[in-house]
Amino acid sequence: MSKHNSIIEMLCKNHLSVSGPWSMGRLGEYHLQSAFQPIFCLSHPHPVGFEGLIRTSRQSDGQSVSPQQLFSQASDEEEVILIDRLCRLLHVHNFQALAPEMAWLFLNLNPRVVLNGQSQGIYLTTRLLQRAGLAPRRVVIEILEKEIHDEGLLTAAMAHYREQGYLTAVDDFGAGQSNFDRIWRLQPDIVKLDRSIIANSVNNIRARRVLPSLVSLIHEAGCLVLIEGVETHEEAVISMDSDVDLVQGYYFCRPQSAMQSWRDAGGERVQLLNHELREKSSQDADRQLRESTHYLDLFYQAVRDATDDASLFLGCDQLLQKKGFVCCFVLDGNGRQLGPNRVLQGSVASSEKKYDHIAGFSGADWSRRSYFRRAVARLGEVQITGPYLSLPNAHMSITFSVAIHWANGEVRVVCADLEWSGNANIITGSA
Repeated sequence: MSKHNSIIEMLCKNHLSVSGPWSMGRLGEYHLQSAFQPIFCLSHPHPVGFEGLIRTSRQSDGQSVSPQQLFSQASDEEEVILIDRLCRLLHVHNFQALAPEMAWLFLNLNPRVVLNGQSQGIYLTTRLLQRAGLAPRRVVIEILEKEIHDEGLLTAAMAHYREQGYLTAVDDFGAGQSNFDRIWRLQPDIVKLDRSIIANSVNNIRARRVLPSLVSLIHEAGCLVLIEGVETHEEAVISMDSDVDLVQGYYFCRPQSAMQSWRDAGGERVQLLNHELREKSSQDADRQLRESTHYLDLFYQAVRDATDDASLFLGCDQLLQKKGFVCCFVLDGNGRQLGPNRVLQGSVASSEKKYDHIAGFSGADWSRRSYFRRAVARLGEVQITGPYLSLPNAHMSITFSVAIHWANGEVRVVCADLEWSGNANIITGSA
């Protein structure tokens, strides 16, 4: 540890100036200052963490210089390491002096430093934290994994940080070459979704539908999910609707150096979002209850008086005359389809041809589907699925199904697809 103590002492002596509780950095012609951006858990009104960001300006004219420019102007690898160390030193000093108790400090490590070996990063950071009295459990080590192509080194570095008691985070997931394979191997505590994901979700309905599933999949991997770059009210609503754990962005609070104003920063907007979501969920539940009850009645009327296959198919054809229903089909007691899908002529479902060879046709086996399994388990009770991509029209649909027991002992399961645009199905409790 004596080597790392010496490095810290050198940094403090040559590159650090202290004004009250706040520390600033000096590096040649550059002036360095910490800025912290609050990170919110959507269940709490106060920030639960802060990401340390560096703000750089030229001492001669005060002109701002981006962190990328600062690192790119380093003359060699040693200067890159020096800049990275100085940034961490500033963030640790300033965070320890001014941050709320229990909050996390999110520390970014330059990928080039990670590639240079563990001794250049982990041990010095450990010593910095020890000197500042900041416990490892209050620090989240962020690594931009897409910039590190040496899988073995990256995995070993993440494991080493974790063993020392730090939390770890994969940054900008979803940009570039990011993939789930790395999440399985790296086992981070937090996955930060790249801003492009939330931005795409605003205008792309498919991206918006996929986002909750992406969040759920990351949760299944044992990681918290943070969406960064939330800049608008709509993006904040989508984030909350997608069940993310943490949010960060200008909509809640811009990076600041005056920590005195952070205690209430963004908290009012978090509370308003929760109130808005409760109101929206209540309205959605009422609407979907009305709609589902209406369509449920239509479905039941179409099949209740059927006594044989011919009358079932006639009921299906009549149901397709009702707005909203796009497809009907009938299964036997083993889940095999009797006859082709019945669709309304001239509809999107009847004109879509590209899925014909895998859509419903006589003899197709749908026994694995929940609409069949649930129906045969509850004879005579209408079942409703959550929204899913249904063939042949490849649109989001929900399926009504009911199992009918003929007098001769045979079972028929009548199914009807209803085109559905809701984000969630309150009735079935599925998203």
